[in-house]
Amino acid sequence: MMGGAFLQRLAVCVLRAGIRLAPSDTREWGNAMLAELQHIEGNWAAMAWALGGASVLAKHALIALLLPARNRQAAPIGNPLASEAKMHKPSLITGGACLAAVILFFLAPVFRQAFRVSLAQWQSVIHVSQSPWSRQPELESLARRMEKNQDAEGMAFVAARLNNSDESGRLANEAVRLDPKLIWIRGVVGARHSGAPDVQEWVQKLKKWDPGNALPYLILAQRDDMERVDMPGGWNAMYPPKRSAAWMEAMAGAFNSDRIDDYRDRLRMVDRTVARRYGLRDPALVVEERTFMYRLPTYATGDSVRYARLAIESGEELEARGNMNGAIEKYLMVIHFLHAFTLRASYPFFFDSLMPNLYTRLAAVYGKMNNAPQSAYFAGLASTARHEMKLHGSQWRSEMENRHDILGVASWNALVVEASDVAMLASFCILLTALMVVLARNRALNSRKLRIGPVTTGLGLLGAAGLLVSSITLYVSYRPYGAIYARFLQTGDTSQFEILRDFLGFTRSPIGTQFYRLGPLDYWGVVFSPYISAPDFTFYFWLAVTVLGVATLAVIGGWHLLKRRHAHSGAAA
Repeated sequence: MMGGAFLQRLAVCVLRAGIRLAPSDTREWGNAMLAELQHIEGNWAAMAWALGGASVLAKHALIALLLPARNRQAAPIGNPLASEAKMHKPSLITGGACLAAVILFFLAPVFRQAFRVSLAQWQSVIHVSQSPWSRQPELESLARRMEKNQDAEGMAFVAARLNNSDESGRLANEAVRLDPKLIWIRGVVGARHSGAPDVQEWVQKLKKWDPGNALPYLILAQRDDMERVDMPGGWNAMYPPKRSAAWMEAMAGAFNSDRIDDYRDRLRMVDRTVARRYGLRDPALVVEERTFMYRLPTYATGDSVRYARLAIESGEELEARGNMNGAIEKYLMVIHFLHAFTLRASYPFFFDSLMPNLYTRLAAVYGKMNNAPQSAYFAGLASTARHEMKLHGSQWRSEMENRHDILGVASWNALVVEASDVAMLASFCILLTALMVVLARNRALNSRKLRIGPVTTGLGLLGAAGLLVSSITLYVSYRPYGAIYARFLQTGDTSQFEILRDFLGFTRSPIGTQFYRLGPLDYWGVVFSPYISAPDFTFYFWLAVTVLGVATLAVIGGWHLLKRRHAHSGAAA
């Protein structure tokens, strides 16, 4: 009894709420529905009656909101369930104009490029079971195209980007076979895949082709690191407890080299040539990921720091034995290499702590040799190095603390681009729903007999307008980045590639994961981490989809049960 009384009161409240929301010309009908509610037998039947009446009143409230009549005239009150509005021509014309404008946007190459970039966020969400490292369908398709055309530069382009070491090595060998001048691509691929089977052979050939370059030796050192990582009982490859003879030999060769050339400039020329030749409009295929923006081996920095310290210790031992010239040679070798490495890798703070010590040692050695001018010269360099170390440390801490400001524009624009993509998909779904309703209600698409309800018209107009607004937002947000890529294709200008790289990096992650915060890190101090990570977003996205699906099925099942109860009540009456 208590439950039945509650349902009766709830039904009355629901219907009265619908009457309050309804426009004035339908409230009389709502009051009539409320009066009839008192005569409905059965609590569930009364609830179904109230929900049906409230839904009709809410429908007309939505119509009044979306399509307000300009010259509304009083009309006899009829049953809103039986009324069907004729085509609202101004709304349909407006919706058609919006769709035409959207089609014109898609005719623009920059907009198609922007739309393609905006879709990248869904890759990690949809392909949950696949690792982003192994999923490169576009590059694999491009590789097949390059092989079919026997395009050596095209194969080198793909080989430098493939994550599959075997396929990358095979394409590099094929490119060099077709064009021996592309032998440098083996250095690029070897730096990325130093564990590939052919790397040792490549290194020997690179040493002969480009003597004096430290890159082949750094590749060998990283290969040795990776081989020892795979040994039983593994250890940290960046800071292992012991050093192998092969590693020592490779790093000695690197430190005694004249320069460090990662062939980045050669690769950029090939990138531009291939992109122009094949009309590659997707900048994500051309612009390197931040992980590989510097083509040196991943362990090169750690290996260099380790060997520099060993060389300094060796110089100190020579100095203690009285071999001053040998000590000077060791110290100058380290200084020369660190300067060369800093120019290519742009990591000065890794070596800042070593430079003052090196210059101080040299000043002391020349002082022992009674060479006052050289001693004073290196003492001055030591003072300058200490000042630069403090300056770099301050700059680095400031950059880390304000990284979210530095990347704020890129992350915000990436968020706007991804939100525009989501809005376009939602608007398209709304428009498709309206079209399906029209097709369901009209057996023939005869323009004279076609009748579209006001709600359907409103939904169609909302979907078309949403498509247009989101298309404009997408175009405006992406256009500056499209201009950077266009300048690279036209003139080879890469001065703003860093901006484009940051933006593309943010667009590869799902919407909302672009914003970072400072978090503590035991071994480094602070680190930037997103407020919500991509794996968490993927989990909650599919959880929401599952819950929504279950809720929809529950609503459909509950509505079906209510209709059956209402039918049985009517038959019993």
